Amino acid sequence: MAPETPVTPEVTEPEAPATADVTAQSLFETLTAAGVEFPALSLVEGEFLDMTYAGLADASSDFVVYMPMMSAVAAEIAIAKTDGTSTVAELFNARVEYQKTSGAFYPAEIEGWASNSHVVTAGDYVMLLVLPVEAAQDAQTLIDLFTTTVG
Repeated sequence: MAPETPVTPEVTEPEAPATADVTAQSLFETLTAAGVEFPALSLVEGEFLDMTYAGLADASSDFVVYMPMMSAVAAEIAIAKTDGTSTVAELFNARVEYQKTSGAFYPAEIEGWASNSHVVTAGDYVMLLVLPVEAAQDAQTLIDLFTTTVG
């Protein structure tokens, strides 16, 4: 009788997330579905987008910006695909600085921008996340979700 040949189990690598399916809009939807309570946010487009994020349309072909429907609330999510340059992150950091120094008006709004704004880069995407002060504890959860989703 011939000796049995040992069978080596086939090892497969776990599949990486399909980053080709990631878009700025899908990232926004993932973040807002995470159970964190946001104030009512509205998609920013057109002239107001050009005014508040001057140069974003030139720096990225895939982006979304959502702002609160009430200007007295510090809450904003902007997500943009980057071409590997720091331009998008610079635009987002400039937005934070402007809001902290002269754009925000109400004390709670100024505090939100000053203490709870985050510019995060993961893979090909950059996110500006601003949450109201009372939701500060949720920032890391959303940042982790963003970086995990982008891959």
